Amino acid sequence: MRFFKLFNRYVELKFKRLIEYRVSFFLGLTAGLITILAYFAFWSVIFSRISSLNNWTFSQLIALLGFFYVAMGFFWTLLDGSSSFYSRVVYGELDELLVRPAHPVLLHMLSSIDLMGLIDLSRGVLTLFIAVLLGLEISLFNLAVALLISLLGAVILSFIFLAVGFLSFWLGKTEAFQELWNVLWEASEYPISVFPVTIQVMYTFLLPLIFIQTYPALLVSKPVSIQLAAGIILMELLVCFAWFLTAWILWEKGIKRYESLGG
Repeated sequence: MRFFKLFNRYVELKFKRLIEYRVSFFLGLTAGLITILAYFAFWSVIFSRISSLNNWTFSQLIALLGFFYVAMGFFWTLLDGSSSFYSRVVYGELDELLVRPAHPVLLHMLSSIDLMGLIDLSRGVLTLFIAVLLGLEISLFNLAVALLISLLGAVILSFIFLAVGFLSFWLGKTEAFQELWNVLWEASEYPISVFPVTIQVMYTFLLPLIFIQTYPALLVSKPVSIQLAAGIILMELLVCFAWFLTAWILWEKGIKRYESLGG
């Protein structure tokens, strides 16, 4: 119950900030729409010369982008604090959270809620709608399962970022890992299934793009058995638990080393 009270309070504060800078929000939304148009134009040119890309159609690739934006909009709205936790440790800002009557990681995550992420969530929904207009037939069941897998992929990503952030108890600043991920994100515009197996493994366990966009796009565009969907969800839950456990162990061991600012 306390969590929901805290969540509601932080969302209320973030909403007040959002409407204070609403021009920035609408500019961001406009920029997001331009990005979609550019992506659409790029693949339109490609598919004017080919009928499919490694068995992926134009509408499937648009759906791929849609699921990516939905998942990342969810991440950037509610979970983006996982990518900045290291600063709390390096600059001694964890102190102000340790003295409050709630878990410091939870407080950090709630204080990092950013409703500007709704821009990406909105363009994700719009992109999926465009995929439907292009002829992609999506059943409600497959859409629900695909969204579940995509959003759970964003949760896995947050656990990965938290685990890396907790390494700052030993390593100090960990921005280098963030730069590495920025390079790896370039693959988000393409189906992970087109890459070699070793690359697919990396994008399954180290950066869960295959759950965020590839599997969801396949689920809504091809006949998929309940057994296969259940197998994908089970594998994703195992990956999620493994990263949650890793993050939890690193937190438990790392917090014992914390010595406030400069330590």
